Amino acid sequence: MNNTARLLIFIALFTLFGCEPPASDVDLSIQPSEENPFYWQFNGEPVLLVGGSIEDNLFQLTDLEAQLHKLQEAGGNYVRNTMSSRDSGNVWPYEKNEDGFYDLNRFNRVYWDRFSRFLALTAVRGIVVQIEVWATFDYYDDRDMRRGFWQKNPLNPKNNITYTVSSSGLPDTVASHPTQTENPFFFSVPEQENNEFLLPFQQAFVDQLLSYSLQYEHVLYCMDNETSVPPSWGRYWAAYIKEKAREMGKDVFVTEMWDPWDLSHEMHSNTFDHPETYDFVDVSQNNHNTGQLHWDNAQKQRDRILTSGVIRPMNNVKIYGADGGR
Repeated sequence: MNNTARLLIFIALFTLFGCEPPASDVDLSIQPSEENPFYWQFNGEPVLLVGGSIEDNLFQLTDLEAQLHKLQEAGGNYVRNTMSSRDSGNVWPYEKNEDGFYDLNRFNRVYWDRFSRFLALTAVRGIVVQIEVWATFDYYDDRDMRRGFWQKNPLNPKNNITYTVSSSGLPDTVASHPTQTENPFFFSVPEQENNEFLLPFQQAFVDQLLSYSLQYEHVLYCMDNETSVPPSWGRYWAAYIKEKAREMGKDVFVTEMWDPWDLSHEMHSNTFDHPETYDFVDVSQNNHNTGQLHWDNAQKQRDRILTSGVIRPMNNVKIYGADGGR
């Protein structure tokens, strides 16, 4: 076992059992490569991130260790993790009272224990985690697609004892696809509706997430999954997360995932053209395309980064199946 592996194990043990990690002068954190900034650097060396998983919200899996072992056996070192709760067997981040309603001032220990364990197990294995902070589809019903995720979400006013439709400014039904951007949940930030009542609850969720993730060096941050909301939302949370990290003397690296399949769409310009906000770009939505279009679309944006003067990694954290379908 090399020194890097030993140190990663000590870090994970510290989180799980309170063991003190050893000091090191080596910067082990995930960061753009000094040698070639199109790639990442991890454990002080350039690395190509290659991954795969059975689920997008891996931390919720009961057989997590088996999945991570399978990934390692295949040579993988990278996973996606949405903070989602919409699948069967998942738990939500807030505690539920005996009356069946959630209390947004109390976090669900099971949810956060799962997240903590996920971070520790991936750290031990040297697997880089890309977290999607806001699981977009958890906040919509999309009834035409027979989904009712907002109906189950603790942040829906009808499901908690903490606020009402009137006090929060949130509806109890959002019967549309996220591309319609009809949930004001994603317009709370100062540049939009400046919902000073709702925003502290959102900040508390992010603070709770960071209280775990900032203990580690193998975590990247993506603000959303397939978002169509104005860029001020992601920009706010990118700055918020970076500032919280700086308060702990750390640098973290963030991106946003837009919904349009065409990487030339103006929404993608908010990551491609703003390295001061986003440290890398995610091009996953290009994977809705196939064949030559798929290739050309990505290469065009790679050239765009190459000629921009600020070379950054292009991450591709998910696909949509093979040529034969999902």
